[in-house]
Amino acid sequence: MKILTWTPELANSFWSDLANSDFLANISFSKFAAPLLVDLAEEHISKDDSILDFGAGAHLYLVQELLRRGFKVGFYEPNSSPGISSTQLGENKQFLGCLSDLDHQTFDCVFASEVMEHLTDESLNSVLSIFARIVKTGGLLIVTTPDTENLLSASRYCPICRHL
Repeated sequence: MKILTWTPELANSFWSDLANSDFLANISFSKFAAPLLVDLAEEHISKDDSILDFGAGAHLYLVQELLRRGFKVGFYEPNSSPGISSTQLGENKQFLGCLSDLDHQTFDCVFASEVMEHLTDESLNSVLSIFARIVKTGGLLIVTTPDTENLLSASRYCPICRHL
């Protein structure tokens, strides 16, 4: 038995294949936690702030919750296309859109909810550099990660490739 070694290619394939699946939609952290996350952040952000959901996921649960509460928000998601119509969200004047180029943009608040644990070691420094560049001086970076996840107990053995 071999332990599977994650590479950038495997991680990209994994998330691209699962991104729009019902499986991932049903276990999404943001599906359940978006209202609470916005509750916690709300006293630190204003309706005039520009907000980015970095790694928003296909269903845009956090984006929808922020829009519902009147915030200006856009999203960046490298691994999937939205499972919700951007046209539908685009009708909301507070929706900043799907952002694919973050090079010349800055935000008052950036959410990275359940993103960091999915990064490869090679991409971590790159993502942290992006955050340093896109969060305005004095802005807010909100990062959440699982705290009770037991990866070994969630692992499965594949008899075909013989990897855990």
